[in-house]
Amino acid sequence: AIQSGASDAAVLSNRCSALIRTGDYSKALVDCEDALKLDPDFSEALYNSGIAQAVLGQDAEAVESFSRLLNSRPERHDCWYNRGISFVKLGKFDEAIQDYTASINYSPLNSDAFNNRGVLYLKKGDLEAAGRDFSKALELDPKNVPARISLAAYFLKAKHPGSAVETLEPALKLAPKDAALLSAVADAYLADNALDKAVKYYRRALNRATTPEQKISILAKMGAAYEKSGNQKRAIPQYQKAYDAAPAGEFKEALNRKLEDLKSK
Repeated sequence: AIQSGASDAAVLSNRCSALIRTGDYSKALVDCEDALKLDPDFSEALYNSGIAQAVLGQDAEAVESFSRLLNSRPERHDCWYNRGISFVKLGKFDEAIQDYTASINYSPLNSDAFNNRGVLYLKKGDLEAAGRDFSKALELDPKNVPARISLAAYFLKAKHPGSAVETLEPALKLAPKDAALLSAVADAYLADNALDKAVKYYRRALNRATTPEQKISILAKMGAAYEKSGNQKRAIPQYQKAYDAAPAGEFKEALNRKLEDLKSK
C-alpha cells in the first residue's frame, strides 16, 4: 500500500527521535527535515529539528524551529526551555530570560529552568533575582548539582565565601568526580583564604577536566592560589602552563602580563 505523506512524516520523525537518542544528530536532522517537507507543521519533527540543530551548533536555526512549534503549541514548556538555551548561546540573554520564564509558567517544578534563569540574572548583576532563582531550584531538587554551583557563585559575588563552601559540600557526595564542581569548591576555598584546600581541589579538578578550556581555567586559578599564598615559585609554572595552552586573545595577554610581573620580582 502507498503511505500518505503524513504517515511517511511520522515514520521519518520517529526515526529522527531514535537517532537523537543514539547521539547521531546529523542523520537525525536529515530525517527531521525530510519529515517537515512532507508535513511542515509536524510538531515532533520541529522539536527534534531544534534539538539536533542546537547540538550541532546551529542555534539560529534551532530558534527558528522552536519558534515555529511554539506558534501552534505555546504550552510546550520544553520548547521554551530549549529555545532559551539557544538564545543564551547566541548571546541574547533577555530573550532567554523570557523563554525560561515562560517554561516555568507552564512547568513550575522545573528546577533546571530556575537555575538557568538565575545564571542570567547573575550575569546581568541582579543578585537578588539570581539568589531567589537558585534557592528555588534547590528547593525543587536538592540534588541539582549545577544549581548548587550557581548558588555558590552567587554567594561569592555577595562576598560570603563560607556560605559558598557550605552550599557545595553536599554536592561532593553526589558528583565527586565532576570537574566543574571540584573547581567551584576550590574557588570557594580560595575566596575564603583556605589556600591549601583550594590547591587540593584545583588539582582534583584538573585531573577530571575534559576540555582544554576547563584545564586552562583551572591552571590559571591554581596559579592564583599559589600567588595568594605567597608561593611565587609554584605560581609561575601554573600560569605558564595556562599561558602556553590558551588561545590568542585578552586572557592570554593577561596571563603574559601576570608572568612578566611575577618574574620581575
